[in-house]
Amino acid sequence: MFPGYVDPKHDQEILLPDGWLNTGDVGYLTDDQRLVLTGRAKDLIVKSGHNINPADIEDVANAFPGVRISAAVGMPDAYAGEVPILYAVAAPGVQLDVCLLQRYLEEHVAEPPAKPKRVVLLDALPVTAVGKIVKNDLRDRAVVEKVRIEVERIFGATIAPIVAVAKDEKLNTVVRVEVLTGNAAAIQKLKEALEPLSQSYDVIARFA
Repeated sequence: MFPGYVDPKHDQEILLPDGWLNTGDVGYLTDDQRLVLTGRAKDLIVKSGHNINPADIEDVANAFPGVRISAAVGMPDAYAGEVPILYAVAAPGVQLDVCLLQRYLEEHVAEPPAKPKRVVLLDALPVTAVGKIVKNDLRDRAVVEKVRIEVERIFGATIAPIVAVAKDEKLNTVVRVEVLTGNAAAIQKLKEALEPLSQSYDVIARFA
């Protein structure tokens, strides 16, 4: 295909020793040897070592009456690494019931690890100029959702954190969390809750 990247470390797990190129696509062969592509390896949700194809969740969600489109990504989790979260968009003129959709997914998603832990409704999914769903944006939103869950658990529903997700110079995810509070003990609990996650969190108490 080509001799390699300028930086040889980028060749690792991409250019294979036997001459094959690992494209990162996920799919399967049919009985008549047709290759069906179902997604990208980087989009897989890895829960406790279990690889979950987002399409296994999205296909079920899209069959629910009133769902126009959906997308599943991994939300950070201290114990499983990440757990599935589903973002759904309602069809025009439809008022979706999140609880009913969640129950439907619980009943119809085949693999227990793939059952979403949270369903969030959006007005629209982030897409590229050609209409491809931007999963990186949704993964950042999942980080924000995780922070909100922990803040609500510790501080109650009246506190809304300010969360900013970015990348450092090594492209690692870094998260800045500001909470309007003077409760130092609660801030410490929040830091302890976020510390085991794979992202880097900077938790700050902001005073009015």
